[in-house]
Amino acid sequence: MLERQTLGLADTLALTAVFFSYLVLCAIPPFVWSRRGYYHPVWRGVESFACYLVVALVLGAIFAASGDGSWSVLSGISASGAAWARIGSVAVLFAVFIAASWWGGRAAAGRRRRAANRRHRKNGEEGA
Repeated sequence: MLERQTLGLADTLALTAVFFSYLVLCAIPPFVWSRRGYYHPVWRGVESFACYLVVALVLGAIFAASGDGSWSVLSGISASGAAWARIGSVAVLFAVFIAASWWGGRAAAGRRRRAANRRHRKNGEEGA
């Protein structure tokens, strides 16, 4: 009937840690790129995601062509399984890129506002 493979608590925690570590590592480039300038942080997230897709597709194609394993071209982009799992995994990855770039842009905007206020106070002007 229902043949389901179960993981123990230690394996589940390890898999969860690996998954979240992967998402954090994916979030670093758009976050850092958006911190350099706070204009259009969402587009920087989209551009970072596009760069990630290109690299993942190229590496997936190389591994699929050279290996006898279970690699496919889409291995680095989506989870394997049903269509909803593939769409959901890509949506979560895209959301991580957008959220990280938005967060980085907000941090950069706050940093620039504080710097502008310090300049105004230093020059004797009223802070805005």
